[in-house]
Amino acid sequence: MSVSTAFSMRYCIRNELFEIINFSPQNLINCLSGCQGEFPDIAWNYLNNSGISTDNCLSYKGYGNTCDIKCDNNNIKFIKYYAGKTKFLEDEKAIKKEILTNGPVTSMMNLYNDYFNYKSGVYIHNNKYQNVLGYHSITLMGWGIEDGIKYWLIQDSYGKSKGENGFIKIKIGDDCGAGATAFCDEIDGKYNDYEEDTNKTIINNGHEILYTTKYFLIIFSLFLFIF
Repeated sequence: MSVSTAFSMRYCIRNELFEIINFSPQNLINCLSGCQGEFPDIAWNYLNNSGISTDNCLSYKGYGNTCDIKCDNNNIKFIKYYAGKTKFLEDEKAIKKEILTNGPVTSMMNLYNDYFNYKSGVYIHNNKYQNVLGYHSITLMGWGIEDGIKYWLIQDSYGKSKGENGFIKIKIGDDCGAGATAFCDEIDGKYNDYEEDTNKTIINNGHEILYTTKYFLIIFSLFLFIF
């Protein structure tokens, strides 16, 4: 789901749309053998080569189906949207520039038991939990600093019940691996520079770049509900 979420917002930004088109994670599940779609590079390559339909066409079911070129409702026309070539982001600076200029990107992280206990604040992996339960694809939405700790703001596919209304702050450089590297699609153009700010969270949501205070989650959550 992380790639379809990121592409929805990036597509809105590059085309200067007034409304986000929600692309279909089910399309990726159907056509990438289920969990393969959770690997960002594979999913972005698929969007570049084969395109993706909208959530209105193929709604989320959570399990794989045949990779048919048709919508759930035969009255809806099947339309594909294509991403640019897959782009690899190798460090924190490159990731921040990409988010600020073109919108959210996707990354992978190790899942540990303590991650599921997260409620609020900045997640820092507790080393007493050593067993990796699996690998999780996440959408990097922005970044900030809280109590002196630099963090990535991520949107989690577990839904709004997870963390702070579906958003989680993860320490930049944490050994869970979130934001160590990232993927997105290539977009030509000039890149915006950024500056660190100890009092604000920077997030590019598809309509505007927000330099927000601690209340950004409430504002951004309202945005998601509206659109």
